[in-house]
Amino acid sequence: PLFIHYENDKKTYDIKYEYLFGRDLLVAPVYENGKDRWKVYLPKDNWVHLWNGTKFNGGEIEVEAPIGKIPVFYRKSSKYEDLFKEIAKLSILSKEIKRSGLNRLTENLNVKGTVLLTIKNVKRKQKEKM
Repeated sequence: PLFIHYENDKKTYDIKYEYLFGRDLLVAPVYENGKDRWKVYLPKDNWVHLWNGTKFNGGEIEVEAPIGKIPVFYRKSSKYEDLFKEIAKLSILSKEIKRSGLNRLTENLNVKGTVLLTIKNVKRKQKEKM
């Protein structure tokens, strides 16, 4: 529960389902059917929405919560901030792949399973060679 980490914040005592995963990730599970938006309470701090990069200073907010993307926020001051930003980029890339028609390549195939797509970061490799 949040009140363990924010004992001076009285609002955290009434929150049942939000929790910190480690020190820097705040997770707000959606536990009602049919919801694509969700109200979240963020304790006072600098938080960043993991999936879209929106910044918040705490307080009560409402965010999009489509199936498969529950509200998750990371602490801006986290030593893992760069990693969390990369996760957000992968989320955006996933949307672009869906829009680009990659699904059209497989829609007529009678195949079940998972496709693993590996993307190489060419820019990073070029910098490492310098």
